[in-house]
Amino acid sequence: MASNSTLKTLNYQTKSEFPNNSRKNDPTCHPGLGTAELDVLRPALMHSMGVAVPEVEIDWFLQHAIPRFSPERRYVSDLQVLGSVMTGLRSSIVKGRWKWYKKDPSKMQAGEDTVFKHMESISDAVLQVGKQFLSKTKSTSRLRCLSRQIGKSEMENSNFKGDANQLMEETTGAGMKGKNDYYIVDSVVNYAFKKLDDIETVNINVVQLLGNAARILFIDPLRRFRWSVSVENTTMRFWFLSRSVCFVSKPFNFVTQHKPFVHFLLATSFASKTDLGYDPTVRRTVVTREGKNAVVYDYMIYDTKEDREIWYRTVGEVISNYRAHRLLGRAIRVWVVQELNNKGVPFGNNLVLKDYWITLDSLTEGQIQSRIFEAAARARGNKEFKKYFMTILHDTIVTIDGEEDSSPLHLGGEAVPMKSRFCLKKEAARNVPRPHIDFVHSESTGGNDVPVPEEEESDNDDPKHEHHLYEPRKHARLVFKEVGTCLNMIKDQKTLFRCLIDALCGLETFYDARWVHRDISTGNLLLCYDDNKQPICKISDLEYARPHLSEVPTGAPELAHKTGTPAFMAVEVQLKEHLFCEPTDPSAGTKVPVLHNYLHDVESVWWIAMWHLFHTYPVREEDRCISNVAVKNIRKQQEKAHAIFPASVDGSMKRWFFVERLSHYKEGTNILLHNQLFSRTMGVALLKLHEYYKLVEVPIENTLEHDLFAGVHRAMVPFFEQARDVGVEVEYSEYFRRRTRAEAAKKDDSAVGQAVAGGSGVTVRAGVKGKKRTQTDAELGTSSHKRRK
Repeated sequence: MASNSTLKTLNYQTKSEFPNNSRKNDPTCHPGLGTAELDVLRPALMHSMGVAVPEVEIDWFLQHAIPRFSPERRYVSDLQVLGSVMTGLRSSIVKGRWKWYKKDPSKMQAGEDTVFKHMESISDAVLQVGKQFLSKTKSTSRLRCLSRQIGKSEMENSNFKGDANQLMEETTGAGMKGKNDYYIVDSVVNYAFKKLDDIETVNINVVQLLGNAARILFIDPLRRFRWSVSVENTTMRFWFLSRSVCFVSKPFNFVTQHKPFVHFLLATSFASKTDLGYDPTVRRTVVTREGKNAVVYDYMIYDTKEDREIWYRTVGEVISNYRAHRLLGRAIRVWVVQELNNKGVPFGNNLVLKDYWITLDSLTEGQIQSRIFEAAARARGNKEFKKYFMTILHDTIVTIDGEEDSSPLHLGGEAVPMKSRFCLKKEAARNVPRPHIDFVHSESTGGNDVPVPEEEESDNDDPKHEHHLYEPRKHARLVFKEVGTCLNMIKDQKTLFRCLIDALCGLETFYDARWVHRDISTGNLLLCYDDNKQPICKISDLEYARPHLSEVPTGAPELAHKTGTPAFMAVEVQLKEHLFCEPTDPSAGTKVPVLHNYLHDVESVWWIAMWHLFHTYPVREEDRCISNVAVKNIRKQQEKAHAIFPASVDGSMKRWFFVERLSHYKEGTNILLHNQLFSRTMGVALLKLHEYYKLVEVPIENTLEHDLFAGVHRAMVPFFEQARDVGVEVEYSEYFRRRTRAEAAKKDDSAVGQAVAGGSGVTVRAGVKGKKRTQTDAELGTSSHKRRK
């Protein structure tokens, strides 16, 4: 957090302008916070963070990971103020302990809520003394222990409970708020307390702490980074959490080691809103729409050509918040927006704004699109191909106080030390529990978060787990002219296959430009309408695109070679093997590695067609009520889909056999409820793909020949045209699952009603009587009667 105009070299994996970072294991339709309970997502969140995070010295954390709070905004000055504050706190310290903790928390008889309520007293004492020495600095946040109070999300409850939160004194929330209410978005620091410090309790506390922190980041588009504090008995740790890196301080005894916590409280209580992680280029406000109040977000784009700020206001709910519930990653949020005039009034057509984080050295989507256009124009001599791409109106990197918003900026340009690491889940058999921390530990609690040298000991030697690769990221924002519909939302097969035909034509542009997309999916192909109101499919999300045959950096991890959404990735890319070369070819897989080529993008289009067939069923006018026979068949189709479309970037043997062996393909598609002409047509299309794979892989050196891929896109079009011509209206299997769950719930309610008949006549589900489900509550799929823990 210390200012540093010259950013130092970061201790991260270096990246080229074309990122090689892979998609993490994830289902096609991952149950984001919009459809799943937070408790369900916590394991996925922890898995996405790897087995360990960097563990830094406390002094390093306090010097680089928190804001400066002295008037001079220098670390040395901070320490001088800290010394004065510590002198002023002498009356709060008795015999070397905080006066509120004459005993360790584990030895106190009261419950956790009462025991750790004293943390608020410590914070109040620090602020009271701190204001004497920081009289010209306004306090911005205060610690409050409200463990049994539900935090508000915008206008109403969202079922959030935390042990304690350091809350903004001036709310950043919008809407009505009572005197004792608090908004979740006002949480600068979240705390998790436990009286005990055995290994199992520590593991639970870490999961709850990070789960709550991720939730706060998810529901607040204004947040760039944040802090958390974990406490088990006397042991305290500080956590820094951003979209690029998450790390933790070494532990210390907060009861007897007072300075670190006081320092942390001063820094996070007297810092500016921007230094506390809020984005000044995003505003939250309340507007009236159709007679009701609605929370909207205003995003700022700086137009360098016109040298002015342009503000856009969101319209309706977020279109996509893909993986924004995770701490690490791109945190993509996509909104329909309208431009604001000088008076702050929306005007003009609806547009699309995308806010996301990309690796520091990557090209932006607009820059990549420009390079593809330039190369394709040279090859074709015309620009008609542009109709298959989104029209980018603005493509910028967000700037904060004149500097690009990036993860290095959040830490003053300092590299995060990677020598030591903290295991997010410790094993009891390998870690001896300690009653509490008596002093600041000097030894490492593990290895580091990069491959561990043989002579060092790691807390996690399980070969199934890989060390997390931390990548510095920068904050990007762009605006599209078109408002599109993802292909997985289309229920008319004629429209869907027409879009896939357009996608093939668009990918031919990539071939002419000698680029590959590397992430063709239902979310990256969008149904749009041209100026004549005619439907057309446009290709978006070019972040992973790169020139054909571009090598990955030397020493890059294996997963760096794998990009794409698992359900639609080409099997060769998942397996990292050439499947159609001569088995006796000694060069296969050695002299010629598996690099993403044009056929792999085409295969992704084919996979989209198959995904659609396995995840939908035809809707017939004469039989809209699903019969028992149909229900059984739909379930069979779902089971097969689960096997063929695994969530892992590594794919599966069943998926491999399905695409490589015609007998497996026929067996797998026999259960489809669709017209069998679909499966036969896509089967012939698969054989055509096989022909091209053999053409470019026998001999294996052919994969390096650009011209041998010519014609594959056009060769696939007739099959998709045949499928389009027999297309019908369909419904998605997810609808079937929701419907059957709803019917089961009705039966349960009916049974409960019958059970109480003759009694009071009234049955209320425990804890949900009178519960008002708000927009956020519905989005989270939760209800406020469930406790956080």
